[in-house]
Amino acid sequence: MNLYFVFQGIVFSSMLTSSETIRCKLKWTFYALSLLASIYNSLAVLVNIRRSLKYYENMALNWDLHDKLRVHLANLRVQERNNANAQAAVEQQKNANAEAVPQQQNNANAQATGQQQNNPYRFRINQRHTLCYLTVLLLLIFSAAMLYGFSQIHYCHRCSFG
Repeated sequence: MNLYFVFQGIVFSSMLTSSETIRCKLKWTFYALSLLASIYNSLAVLVNIRRSLKYYENMALNWDLHDKLRVHLANLRVQERNNANAQAAVEQQKNANAEAVPQQQNNANAQATGQQQNNPYRFRINQRHTLCYLTVLLLLIFSAAMLYGFSQIHYCHRCSFG
């Protein structure tokens, strides 16, 4: 991407430092070079950004799955410890009938918590999308400013750009 700005600077400075007759003869060449560089660079940046966003989204989904598996494994360890202790198992049987309704509520809360865990990842994904597309917008604004600059330079007294 930095080479794009260097290229635009070289084209712009070479046009400004060339003689009036060369500027008059090659006015469309400078503009076409700048336009082609802008289009090529914008497309290349857009493709790279889309690939990066897809990678980051897949990575966030993997981290979300990792978090869910970690919570599930922790729950299994707790259940294993509870089952290993015979006294805890007897108490668990006594309390199972009394806590049947609260366990169902806990399962619903666990599912809601799992959905809430997606929110931080979804927020990060949306934040990356916004920042990346803002970058593309700024690049397009710069390209438009360069093209406008090329069109406003007085090439010679007897010829005009339009």
